[in-house]
Amino acid sequence: MGTKKQNDADVSRRDFLRKGAAAGVGASTLAGLGLTDVAAQGNPQRRWDLTADFVTIGAGVSGLAAAVSALDHGASVIMVEENFDIGGHGMVSGGNVHLGGGTSRQRKHGIQDSADQVFQDWVRYDHRESRYSDRDLVRAFADENAATFEFLVANGVQFTDESTGPGAASTVSRQGTAVQWPVRSELMTSLPSRRGSGLVRALEKSARAKGAKILLRHKMTSIVRANPTSGRVLGITATTEGRTVRIEARKGVLVASGGHSSNVSFRRMFDPRRTEEY
Repeated sequence: MGTKKQNDADVSRRDFLRKGAAAGVGASTLAGLGLTDVAAQGNPQRRWDLTADFVTIGAGVSGLAAAVSALDHGASVIMVEENFDIGGHGMVSGGNVHLGGGTSRQRKHGIQDSADQVFQDWVRYDHRESRYSDRDLVRAFADENAATFEFLVANGVQFTDESTGPGAASTVSRQGTAVQWPVRSELMTSLPSRRGSGLVRALEKSARAKGAKILLRHKMTSIVRANPTSGRVLGITATTEGRTVRIEARKGVLVASGGHSSNVSFRRMFDPRRTEEY
């Protein structure tokens, strides 16, 4: 009995991908950027203020999905969010989720689709946004499309019941738009085109119900590793209201801090024109 519970809690990277989680950068990258807690390395007397199996840095769509997946596998979860609310960019997005591969929504509308077709669409020579993407990543994305969509539905995300035509990135209808969150006081924006609230609020509700501890206004300041620039990740440090909080992560840390669009240096790797003013 004890062995089964332990195995269930050992969440693999594949499991997180299947459940729709995605990390912005890895711990090794953070170490290279000087965000590793060097002072704490190799100190057997280090003390932790909080402890969990799994820690997410960021409580946007990626962090929330990862937290729910970890909780489903029996892990305890702490989420660290710098902002005063959850959601990140997902909260003010249009709530459009481009997932297919044979989802229940597609079957309802008689749409034939498969993981192979998703892959072929995303590597087409005329697909400007992804034709140069890493093929292994596109393959993994395609294989997990349908499972990710069903995961979102199972955790309370509602989508508009409509079938859109094929888009620039697909040969069949795949885009689903989340239904805007119904509680007005919990919306970040009242614009009807910003339906991302229906995506993140549903995941937040599920994560909290399953036991996630969400720490708002907590800014991650460093990754704590066994050695200064290498070794196992042990946890993180964060600051809140002028004090430092040390959080142990017994099984892992996920960096889900939205680096793709907020990180100026990162985005300029792909387009040097995207400087600070953008």
